Amino acid sequence: MTTFSLQSLVGELGWKEALSVGLGYLALQHVLRWKRYNDIHRKFGDKIDRLTVQDAQEIAALSTQYDMPTAVGTGVAVGFLKTHAIPSISELLVNTGQLSQLDAIAKRHVDTGIMIETWTSCPLSKISPSEKPQDLSSLDPRAYLAIARVNWLHRKYKISNDDFLYTLSMFVIGPIRGAEAWGWRTLSPLECQAIFVLWCEVGRLMNIKDIPDTLEELITWAEAYEERYMVPAITNHQLIVPLMEVVTSPMTTLFGWRKLWYRIFICLQPDRLRVALMLPEQPRLLTSFANGTIRCIAFYLRYLALPLVWPRRTIPEVFKPNSSDGSLPRMRPKAFNPKPWYKPEPQGLARLVENVKVAIGLQNAEDVPGPKFRSQGYRLEELGPIRYEDYGHDEVIREAGEMLGCPLSGHWARKNSGS
Repeated sequence: MTTFSLQSLVGELGWKEALSVGLGYLALQHVLRWKRYNDIHRKFGDKIDRLTVQDAQEIAALSTQYDMPTAVGTGVAVGFLKTHAIPSISELLVNTGQLSQLDAIAKRHVDTGIMIETWTSCPLSKISPSEKPQDLSSLDPRAYLAIARVNWLHRKYKISNDDFLYTLSMFVIGPIRGAEAWGWRTLSPLECQAIFVLWCEVGRLMNIKDIPDTLEELITWAEAYEERYMVPAITNHQLIVPLMEVVTSPMTTLFGWRKLWYRIFICLQPDRLRVALMLPEQPRLLTSFANGTIRCIAFYLRYLALPLVWPRRTIPEVFKPNSSDGSLPRMRPKAFNPKPWYKPEPQGLARLVENVKVAIGLQNAEDVPGPKFRSQGYRLEELGPIRYEDYGHDEVIREAGEMLGCPLSGHWARKNSGS
């Protein structure tokens, strides 16, 4: 049996032919790597000052779903962590009493990701009376349902407008900073403006007041807010420790691997954030190793790796209800870390694999998918703390309909085919 290697390839083709193949691949990779970027900028480049929300969603998908989903997603995660370093926010979250259980923390982590991707990826297109379709089943109101659910949950707590605005700003600034720090390229002015336009629309639908008129003004406001309010507090630390435990829980404890990831997680935090969260400073060597590894990955992605062919999404691109037993149709995310929330219960061989993983210590017995993790799937109007999953449905559906421009119907309004 012949083993393939670069040396054998060169021997077969000769140096000139091998060099031609290598250069040809690099040229093809460059064209493909930048094709989607160039297409988007040709399409929207002259509209940067008059982007619609729909334009903004299409442009934002370039970095979040195709070019740099991991780097941008990490930026969003760090931005979200920054909200935990504002004592007025962390104190409110700690006082809810909902974040002492790791399963509850994981559910909040998963639900937040689902709702954010839903309103950034699903259509945010308000319907005028003249555009109302005859067949309402063709509408996709998921984005509005997710926003309405968050609004319903937020109304249960006393949250200042400034805290709302700071949180909103982190979802604008986070992706930009994530691409700068960990991506294979920075975001273009068009992409930055698209993210700003998209999240401003989300902010308006959440009734957040005094949103700055430009991205530059929002960044300036957020930096000033951090300088004043991002300070060490025990409630900050009480939030971050169990959250880090949940995030690193999928890692094995063998050879200290989980502890290493825990420390690398700290290395990725900006100094002001780390200090406010009361996390220990990590050795400079480990920080350099983490950042160096990230830069090597970025180099590989930019100059050697082929681009993603299909978008990397957590939620279904199109939701096709399929409920043969007459129950309300439900959705599932495409990934199930760090806990198996909404993952179907394993059957047959999959069940055997789960049992083996538990037996050899690769998985905790309490983390096997089942009813406690809502293995039947999720509905947007039920997301949030478990104690609220049976409440607020009618209000959420009504508010989503008002945002959309027409009342929801069918399974979106919790009416099955037999209703």
